[in-house]
This record gives sequence, structure tokens and C-alpha cells, in this order.
Amino acid sequence: MDVNLILLCILCHFLMDFIFQNNNILKLRFPNYRKKSTQILKSVKGNFYHALVHLVGTFFIVIFYSIYNNIEIPFVSLIIIIVCHFIIDFIKSLIIIYFSDLKDNLWIFLLDQISHICIISLVFIKSNSYINGFNNKSKILFIIIIFLLATYVAGIFIKILIKFISRSDKFYNDEVIINNAIRNSGAKNGGFIIGILERTFILVIMILNQPSIIGFVLAIKSVARFKKLEDENFAEYFIIGTFISFIIAIIGGRIIYLLLKSY
Repeated sequence: MDVNLILLCILCHFLMDFIFQNNNILKLRFPNYRKKSTQILKSVKGNFYHALVHLVGTFFIVIFYSIYNNIEIPFVSLIIIIVCHFIIDFIKSLIIIYFSDLKDNLWIFLLDQISHICIISLVFIKSNSYINGFNNKSKILFIIIIFLLATYVAGIFIKILIKFISRSDKFYNDEVIINNAIRNSGAKNGGFIIGILERTFILVIMILNQPSIIGFVLAIKSVARFKKLEDENFAEYFIIGTFISFIIAIIGGRIIYLLLKSY
């Protein structure tokens, strides 16, 4: 099997599923109508568009990689992956249509992502007879995946986790803004962006092997939220979000450091 091809498709999956999936597609995939039949039809349309984005993005990147490395373009494998992606996402949409309480369910989110990764891996393992082991190109791809997971994807994961724990719509990102008044007074998606910057900074610190600076980041963050920490509810979710964010960034940074060290 070509490890690089698997990693490249996994990277494409995260890019198309998180970075290049806009709110319009999300609204189509998870519509809010009274009639279930209308919701299902809209969901089919939304998931089709979403799968099409995956198809175009993945095909472009994989074809470029295949031509550059003079290997056969895996058209059949890519089609199977995209079809399976559509099926998995449509099943997820149906579950949420019929069980709306599961929209921000942590386990549904994790199961969805694990299913996609397993499909990508299994398709290429079954369809390729040649072996291309974990080399320096693989390390670069793996580093990019880890960086993306530890920054952008982690922000969405924390957002879903906080909602899942709180069972309330008043907590909505990894900075845990308590209510609409506070939410509207800051920058749009401010907490989410701050979280990405925070984890990026910690990743850089870990890559430079200077973990002692992390305490400085935590101190600045605590001072910035000092007044809000007087609210017990805010403090609890702030601590949960902060520590999960730090743990993800530290682990991600350490993995990247070790990969670069062995490069």
C-alpha cells in the first residue's frame, strides 16, 4: 500500500470536511423544516454538494501527486471513498433529522470521523498490492495532518465537547462565552480564533522544545478572563476548554517535534 496516498487522502478529508465546508452546505445537510420528507430531500442535496467538494478537492490533489510520482491514478479507489463518504454523511444527517438532540453529540461526531478514516485506509489497503513505507514524505504529510488536527479541528472538537457536557446552547466555543450579550460584544468567532492561535503558539513552543513557556500563555489567558472567572459556571467550562486545548496542543507539538527530529 502507498502510505503517502492514504495520508494525502486523510489530509484532503480534514481539509474538505472542516476548512472548506461552509455554513450554506451545513444548513442543507442538516435542514430545519417541519416536514421530515423536505428535510431528507434537502439533506440529500446538501450531502451531494459536500461529497462533490470532496471529489473535486481530493481528485485534484491525488492526481497531481500520482503524476508527480509517476504512479497509477487510483480513480476507482477515489470514487469508492467519495461514495462511502456520501453514505456515511447521509446516515448522520438522517440520525440528526429524526433525533435532533444528537446534533451536537460528541460520540456521533467521533464515530463519523473515525468511519471516514477507516474507509480511506481500508480502500487503499485492499486496492494496492505494492508497498511504500513510512518515509520522509510521509512524515511531512503526517506533520501537516497533526497541525491541522491540533489547531482547527481541535477547536470544533472542543466546541462540540463543551456543548455535549453542558447540554445547553449558551456555551458555544472553546473560550466558552456564557451568554448572548457577551457573545455579541466580542469579535465574530473570536473565541474560536483565539483558540486556534493559542494552540498554534503552543505547537511552536513544543516544536522548539521550550515547554516552560506554556505557563506564560496560561497566565496571560487567565488575566484576560480574570473578571469572568468570578462566575462559577464560566470558570468550570473555561478550565475544561483550556486544559483540553493545552493537552491537544502539547501532544500534537511533541509528536511533530519527534517527527522532525527523526527527519
